[in-house]
Amino acid sequence: MSVLPISIFPRDGILRRKARKLPGIDRPLRRLVDNMIETLDYAGGVGLAAPQVGVSLRIIIVRLPQGEPVILINPEITDTAGEQQVIVT
Repeated sequence: MSVLPISIFPRDGILRRKARKLPGIDRPLRRLVDNMIETLDYAGGVGLAAPQVGVSLRIIIVRLPQGEPVILINPEITDTAGEQQVIVT
């Protein structure tokens, strides 16, 4: 595994483009997810999207403190009404 360079907005145009949908999960995708998790942990972040590491795919990694990473592949927002509050202790 390796730590990937993180793109910084607005310097990198990849962050402005619509990411591509993944047709399936294969070994290179699993390697990318592993590298993204390592990068997220190294940076001390809570979330990281594939375009932030230069890959225009719909992948998001989220890790709350003391939790396992949540891997979202091809996520879609289906409802924008209401609120949700997460309390982290």
